[in-house]
Amino acid sequence: MNVARAREPWEGRVVDGKYPLLELVGSGPRGSVFRTEFSGKNGAQKAAIKIIPIEPASIEDQLSRLRLASQLSNSHLIKIFEAGQCQIQREPAIYVLMEYAEENLAQVLPSRALTASEAHQMLPPLLEALSYLHSQGLVHGRVQPSNILAVGDMLKLSTDCVRQAGSTDRLQAGKSGYPAPEAAKNAAASDVWSLGATLVAALATESRGRPSEQELTMVPSSIPEPFRRVARECLHANPSDRCTLEQIKVWLDVNQQPPPVESFTPPQSRGLAVKIALGVALTLAAFFGLRLIRSAPSGSRDQAVATQSAPPSPATAPQQGTAPGAVAERVPPNVSQGARNTIQGKIRIAVKVNVDATGNVTDAKLTSPGPSKYFANQALQSARHWKFKPPQTDGQPTASTWLLKYQFGRAGTEIIPSETR
Repeated sequence: MNVARAREPWEGRVVDGKYPLLELVGSGPRGSVFRTEFSGKNGAQKAAIKIIPIEPASIEDQLSRLRLASQLSNSHLIKIFEAGQCQIQREPAIYVLMEYAEENLAQVLPSRALTASEAHQMLPPLLEALSYLHSQGLVHGRVQPSNILAVGDMLKLSTDCVRQAGSTDRLQAGKSGYPAPEAAKNAAASDVWSLGATLVAALATESRGRPSEQELTMVPSSIPEPFRRVARECLHANPSDRCTLEQIKVWLDVNQQPPPVESFTPPQSRGLAVKIALGVALTLAAFFGLRLIRSAPSGSRDQAVATQSAPPSPATAPQQGTAPGAVAERVPPNVSQGARNTIQGKIRIAVKVNVDATGNVTDAKLTSPGPSKYFANQALQSARHWKFKPPQTDGQPTASTWLLKYQFGRAGTEIIPSETR
């Protein structure tokens, strides 16, 4: 089922008489994912539903695997609510109803690599999730950026691809990139390989989220330690030569350094900070654009955000002879309360702006348009009017590129800027 066939005929339809396909949010080789709703304890609950075309002979085997995955209980694994059988264009398919994720790592990496501090915080929840799976005699099978997801303030690993260790998987065989050379055998060591490949994708500035075979063979020197060592030890061709998850945990503990964001003190006008321990939550704030600082009352939040400038992104630490740029003037989007009242949760949109040496925006493009054309257009119009203090190179102002992450909610709009070049 390709994207074109999935988008038009199926949006608005109902799967299994219960789950409306409200919006196509993504599509890949294993099917298409839609936003949906189902009746929960507190009324209508937002969820994701994945439609996977499948051969009739494989349906029971796949459903059995998904139902097993739905019994897993770990805070860093996406929860599967239900799996069942349906038809797509009169062809057999299965559906998977699961937690709705706002964003995934694959959406971030084309814009920038992660910093060392972010990687230090990203790895522990992944290691915890994989350790839990392996202790249950299971493997993940597809550790890769698109399966590392943000749900609220939590980082989670997808669950719909989990399978028994030692089972065979013809779909994995022969693929390049994230699956290990022996991935079709579904061994725990294969997950370790994929974790190493994901680290290269996340930290190698050259890869832009798509590591080459050469980068997986000779791990780039641009990756900071201890992550270069971790990636190198994960990516041995022989599975028995690879490191273990426990070894990775030890290396991270030995090399742990306080993330620079811990020293950030919000300005007084920002109001109360959410009292969440720095760690994974802070990583999500910088990494997926999830905001941890809540402030002004609903009527004044846009104005409060507009009058504050944010510290430079940790991804842009100044180099010798250079000084980073800064936000000089924010211009919030003009959104009516009526439009806000249509929002369920958050609408997240990212805009890349090119800024000239005088600090004016010369171009603005959507990098993540989100589900609504209206809010995407409001974000674009806002971004074009921002002003910046240009970065300095040898005392001279230079052009720069910024990523503005908009989060539209019923109470207001929050905007998180980061300098990417």
